[in-house]
Amino acid sequence: MPLQTFFNLPKKQQNQILEISYSEFVNNSYENASLNRIIKAIGIAKGSFYRYFTDKFDLYKFLIDDLNDKNVNDFNGFINENNSNIYDVFKAYLLMIYDFDKQFPKYSAFLYMVSRNRSTPALEKLVLDYESKTNDLFKKLLEIFFSEEKISQPENIHFYAYNLHYILRGLMDYISLKYKINYIDNATKGLPLYNIERSEFEKEVMMHLTLLKNIIEGEQ
Repeated sequence: MPLQTFFNLPKKQQNQILEISYSEFVNNSYENASLNRIIKAIGIAKGSFYRYFTDKFDLYKFLIDDLNDKNVNDFNGFINENNSNIYDVFKAYLLMIYDFDKQFPKYSAFLYMVSRNRSTPALEKLVLDYESKTNDLFKKLLEIFFSEEKISQPENIHFYAYNLHYILRGLMDYISLKYKINYIDNATKGLPLYNIERSEFEKEVMMHLTLLKNIIEGEQ
């Protein structure tokens, strides 16, 4: 977590530090990202930066947590609005990912880079913690679904939530393969990851939701 002196900064200055940092980690791997470049771009003394974050890892983790908190809040909003239909929630969530990618390609690119970087035990733990929070959201949604549909809940709902997460992540890999998209290339160029029409993206979403429905309800 940042030191309290970071939170004492005006919001505009906090955002400037974060925006420059996101750009650095998108354009470079974690290993190659440079605090010196970040500090120079911010225009502060090196000593001042270390009054905000203890090191590069501390900064990187906060960037992940900052976006993940937004993601959790958005997903909980979808659950509250559409909790009578699990498939409506997933559709809304996936289309939100597309819209978020179009509106904020830098953030979308950063999260993509994070999910692919497990080069050290510490980075591996960051990714697993990030994915665990998503799994918890899916578990919560599944519990609501099985309760409201009066369907017997599987004994190991964690297993269902885990696989649900990876089926949905498979959508990203499938789109890359089908539409010949190089996500890393798009990320480093500042382009949206999903450079296809929203209607095409939605069509792929609906195909995956059909698969999910067969898996969730097929064994009941």
